[in-house]
Amino acid sequence: MRRASLVGLGFMVAASALPAQSAGAPTPSQALIVVNGTADTSIAADRATVEIDVQTHAPTANQAARDNAQIRHAVVAALVGAGADAAQISTAEFSVSANMKPTGIGKPMKQDGYNANNTIRVDVRRFEQIGPFIDTALAAGATRIGDISFTSTTERNARRSVLAEAVSNARADADAMARAAGGSLGRLVEVTTEPPGAIQSPLRLAEVVMTGPNASQTTEITPQPIEVRTTVYSRWEFVPKP
Repeated sequence: MRRASLVGLGFMVAASALPAQSAGAPTPSQALIVVNGTADTSIAADRATVEIDVQTHAPTANQAARDNAQIRHAVVAALVGAGADAAQISTAEFSVSANMKPTGIGKPMKQDGYNANNTIRVDVRRFEQIGPFIDTALAAGATRIGDISFTSTTERNARRSVLAEAVSNARADADAMARAAGGSLGRLVEVTTEPPGAIQSPLRLAEVVMTGPNASQTTEITPQPIEVRTTVYSRWEFVPKP
């Protein structure tokens, strides 16, 4: 599904007080048509990243770290046993810090041992594996499921497609403005766009389903389509009728 719209239409005359023009730029008195165009499309996600946290608490920092390493090893082994590619499992973050807890209103915090946290990142290619991976990790000792993000390997081509559509629509709109103003559209003076931002799909969490009358519940997660949007900013020469 693809949509396109045009916003920010304008008509201006370049002032003589503008900075020195570069080669090929319009003359100071040249009338310009300014058009901002936007376009967007939807693409399917084909990659997912799941972040899994292992958190431990112990009286000493060393003990917290050792306990964490033991559980992390069990979680990773369980994920590999469930079909995860070991090469796609990595550490996103690791930390050990003092655990501070309140002792009362107006009283100083008191240290209560140490916390260790290890965030495991799992890259997933088959979306039907996400739910089983989550269940497997939690059963093996993981304490939290963090971000689940979706991306697409077709995003770059999709962005180029909507860029072309945005420019095409901007030109058509600029041409209509020029004709309505009693002239014609001249050459393109400038066209720019913003750098692409991170493109991710929001999650649609499916219901927990039963696979049999006595089966355990399994987690199901399904991504929504990824929206790719872009905006172009263009300036065109306005050519008045002789």
